[in-house]
Amino acid sequence: MIKVENLTKRFGNNTILDNISFEVKSGEIIGIIGSSGSGKSTLLRCLNLLEKPQSGLLTIDGETFDLANLNSKETLRLRKKMSMVFQNFNLFNKKNTLQNVTEGLLTVQKLSKEEANQKALHYLTQVGMANYLNHYPVHLSGGQKQRVAIARALALTPEIILFDEPTSALDPELVNEVLKIIKAISESHEFTVFLVSHEMNFIKSISDRVMFINEGKILDFDHPDVIFNHSKHQRIRDFLAKMENFNE
Repeated sequence: MIKVENLTKRFGNNTILDNISFEVKSGEIIGIIGSSGSGKSTLLRCLNLLEKPQSGLLTIDGETFDLANLNSKETLRLRKKMSMVFQNFNLFNKKNTLQNVTEGLLTVQKLSKEEANQKALHYLTQVGMANYLNHYPVHLSGGQKQRVAIARALALTPEIILFDEPTSALDPELVNEVLKIIKAISESHEFTVFLVSHEMNFIKSISDRVMFINEGKILDFDHPDVIFNHSKHQRIRDFLAKMENFNE
């Protein structure tokens, strides 16, 4: 069980997340949608400690973390529980594919080089990148870079994987190859997945539940069929209509 309580994030006088609370079951796939600037990515960044909120408790399997007041040991322990896949890949340009995946295994998990290489190869094979071990990011396509980033996240064997618009920086013809991998990962239910995406059909098909964030608050959090086909909120219906027109 994962529980978030009273999560608030402000930048100056601008409240991005306004006292957000929710619970998810371990292994659930949570799609997160909403307009640009609504707080979707900030939510993920607060959970992964890339942004420090003004307040908020995060409970994972009975252990509670005060996100606004973590010491260094708590920070390390929490970061080991989750991995994040970014829209712009965030690969090390001076490291090859294998090194990009082994970096966290060596520095965070303290594996031996042999163990790290074996684990990295396993997950690079899973995402179809085993033939590119010595390639540097400059020689990879956007889709290939994102597959390396996904392998890196998987190799850390987290409890939670956060996907922040994983296809938004990709050329249209590369989107499906990444979505297929995310789908396979998610449907294994080995991890709890939080997925922020503008790919509405994908969110609808893959999510156990969908969270709609509006102006820093959770407007609704329900089964995809309810959100997409039977929403009682005019704001959600208007948003989905605009997205449908945009994608036509």
